[in-house]
Amino acid sequence: MPQPWIEEVSQPERISITSVNKGALDPINIEDVLKFNTIDTSLYHKETQFRRKNLAVISSAKVEVDELNKFCEENTSVINHDNSSPSSDYGVDKDVRKALSDSRLAHNLTRVKVEILNAVQQKALQIILDGEGILVEAPTGIGKTYAFLIPAIEKALAVKRIRREKNIKTEKPSPTVLVIAPTGNLVRQLFSRCELALGLKDMDDVEPVRDIKIDMLVADYLFNTDECDIAFCTMGKLKATIQENKLCLDYLQTIVLDEADKMIDNLTFGLDVDWVLSHLKQEVMDNLQSCFFSATYQRDNCGSISLTPLQMRMLGEKPWKLVHCPKLTGYITQRVIKVENEGNGFCSPWISKMNVIRKLIDVDLNETECKKEGPYAETITIFCETVGRVAQVATALRLLGYNFKPVCRTLTKKQQEITLNELEFKEIQGIVCTNVMARGIDVSSVKHTIIMEMSSDFDTYKHRIGRVGRDGSGGKATVLIDSVQLMNGQFGNVLEALYCHMEEKELSDWMKEWYKRRNPHECKKEGPYAETITIFCETVGRVAQVATALRLLGYNFKPVCRTLTKKQQEITLNELEFKEIQGIVCTNVMARGIDVSSVKHTIIMEMSSDFDTYKHRIGRVGRDGSGGKATVLIDSVQLMNGQFGNVLEALYCHMEEKELSDWMKEWYKRRNPHGYQ
Repeated sequence: MPQPWIEEVSQPERISITSVNKGALDPINIEDVLKFNTIDTSLYHKETQFRRKNLAVISSAKVEVDELNKFCEENTSVINHDNSSPSSDYGVDKDVRKALSDSRLAHNLTRVKVEILNAVQQKALQIILDGEGILVEAPTGIGKTYAFLIPAIEKALAVKRIRREKNIKTEKPSPTVLVIAPTGNLVRQLFSRCELALGLKDMDDVEPVRDIKIDMLVADYLFNTDECDIAFCTMGKLKATIQENKLCLDYLQTIVLDEADKMIDNLTFGLDVDWVLSHLKQEVMDNLQSCFFSATYQRDNCGSISLTPLQMRMLGEKPWKLVHCPKLTGYITQRVIKVENEGNGFCSPWISKMNVIRKLIDVDLNETECKKEGPYAETITIFCETVGRVAQVATALRLLGYNFKPVCRTLTKKQQEITLNELEFKEIQGIVCTNVMARGIDVSSVKHTIIMEMSSDFDTYKHRIGRVGRDGSGGKATVLIDSVQLMNGQFGNVLEALYCHMEEKELSDWMKEWYKRRNPHECKKEGPYAETITIFCETVGRVAQVATALRLLGYNFKPVCRTLTKKQQEITLNELEFKEIQGIVCTNVMARGIDVSSVKHTIIMEMSSDFDTYKHRIGRVGRDGSGGKATVLIDSVQLMNGQFGNVLEALYCHMEEKELSDWMKEWYKRRNPHGYQ
């Protein structure tokens, strides 16, 4: 039906189309066709290689900072393996020219502004040159690299002279020193630093030291099969080279493990290191000098460094020393920002964090009076947990106009090296990276580390913030935390460790309130609980009796023993970890290997006849590194038991003087009358 407000438009007549079969059609002729086989697909790789060859040389590895050197001198301590201490003046001279026997090496080090050795370096040099084993625990950025690199070069030079005098030749490379690191990037950096010290870089006014040969065992690098005195290697490449029988370890004298906490951990590289040691001759193993360098080590309940079986095997019965330097207070300013969710709860946490990161970057630009496009006075490192998040954040920042680049395992080693070189010389504003940047990478331009995603391992946090202020001038670290993470029980343990690690002035009000709620001073039977308890009994029957009695008295304890299924035990331990119950009553199924960080008190109701079991039982306390307490209950029947007396005497010797009660001292005096006047 026609409508008055619609104007009728005449429709054009449709064209009739019919198909006509004309046989095969000729192909369309297009001029200037792009021929893919003529494209130089290696152009990008050639450009990458060209840029890598023309990287600028870092001539100033570390500037001298009086405050840092003074701190090292006042706080660095040396302890012998028998707990004695050497003299206070132990160590080489702090002047590099006087400390080293090779004048060429000293000249090259002064050329890269390493003129004064700090206390950690002085003492470490002396220990390694003396041929003793060494454990070094010192903060990142303190100069641990030169602490083992300089004596390694000196030792290799001395051994090389002896081998030439005796005309010792080998068919395969036979290194005197092996330096092993967890990542290829770190190995390349150590190798580059060694080239600087030997004067092998393209620099003016250096004296090249060509008496020894250094080489790398890393992926995508051709290993020299003729001669090698110092080998820098990753574990995977080292194992492959040994298996291919391309390396001789008969003349190995020193092995250095950089980032030793990772290298000795059986969950990472510990088993691989053990495999390498098994391929050494017994004579080499007996005389092997082992050197461990790290910012962190595993500690026992008393806060002392706990040696792993691998370390004890490497150190053996030979003398060794510990060099310890604590963290410099205020060297790195730490802060934690609680990121509130935007968009009425529908916004992803990472987008909310991106807005905060953008503000942090703008603040840094304003403080240094720089612009987005550069030039830059300092650089920034942003840490994420996954490669996917790195790609997201780097892309978002570049779209916003910020000059950031990604660094992660999906990039080639050459691409990573180029990016880090650009970061060092402030050609870019910063990088977004995974944990490939967390350890050992030395870029002095970085003054701010932003941790967008916190790791579940607190030691990783300490290594991440250690990327700041590598030139000795310090810097700042910012951690971003969202509400989802605060509700995560496991993350809460990491945040609590961070709370204890920070200084009082660095703690925000919300963080203090959160910690107060998490650790209330007064707890009730029904909870919530600030910490948990483990009660050890000898038999399943006693466990059932005690657990039942405690529950009848209103205490929230549960049993853990072999009569329960693995699933039931797992559920109970999970409740214990998250403090949903006050504690457990258990047999020795809990004595070894079980890691529950909430346990702060172990009560041993029935003492075992094996003293080692006691040590494992109390080891369940303070697994988060905060320590705890252990209580042993002893009755008069046990005191009259001769076999138990031996265990109690071992316990007496194990305890500190201040922990011993009067009755225990009196009992020991009567048991050992000849030991007293």
